[in-house]
Amino acid sequence: MNSGLDGRRLDDGMWTALLERRVTDPGAVAAAYAARRRRARLLGDDGMLFLVAADHPARGMVGVGNDPLAMADRRDLLQRLLMALDCPEVDGVLGTPDIVEELLLLPSSEGGSALDGKVVIGSMNRGELAARQLMAMLEPLPYARDDSGQLRMLRDTYSNVRAVSVAAGLGATSAWTWLKLPALAEPEAVLGASTLPALVLGGEPASDPAQDRAAWQRTLACPTARGLVVGRALLYPPDNDVRAAVDAAAQVLRPDRIVR
Repeated sequence: MNSGLDGRRLDDGMWTALLERRVTDPGAVAAAYAARRRRARLLGDDGMLFLVAADHPARGMVGVGNDPLAMADRRDLLQRLLMALDCPEVDGVLGTPDIVEELLLLPSSEGGSALDGKVVIGSMNRGELAARQLMAMLEPLPYARDDSGQLRMLRDTYSNVRAVSVAAGLGATSAWTWLKLPALAEPEAVLGASTLPALVLGGEPASDPAQDRAAWQRTLACPTARGLVVGRALLYPPDNDVRAAVDAAAQVLRPDRIVR
């Protein structure tokens, strides 16, 4: 664990209890789902949504900045997620089943599940979700191999507009589909390629967090933008202050809200 990380601790007792339940009581996950207190609305009172992304490890993305294994330490990642979810500005989390279930089994600072009253977006099949009239998020990001053979995301407007246009038109219905889109140089063109509501991705963190926030702010000005979904930039900021990073992002999303 990173001793320089301030905030609520995932202490030894909580960690040991989580591991023990994983082994001896797999049914605890279903019970926690059933008992979880859900909030009535998807969006916040201001019509926006602020999610912390935690689906990176399942996509093989465990590095942050110069640390190739930053997100590989599950206990450390869960502690950072608990700290972020404790912030009232955060509406919820986007994650794969393992992380969502671990958060379900961990307590919040006020008791109950860490996901009580939070929006939970899981990585699932969108056709299955649409059939049940549940919101699905698509992340249409164009990639190509560079001269070294490595896959790199294309950040030009044409490639991203094309990706958005294709993704928005797939499937039997788009009624329940949202998009997750990066903050690019020409956000109006990219987000304007579809009427689907979009959340702005945090993406690969810049060395200066102010650059990221400025890019998010420009993209949030687009009429289809309905919030932020940010992971590494909030959970692993340069100064390791998760709460300050969350507060700063909340100020970008909700500038009129007082952040304490």
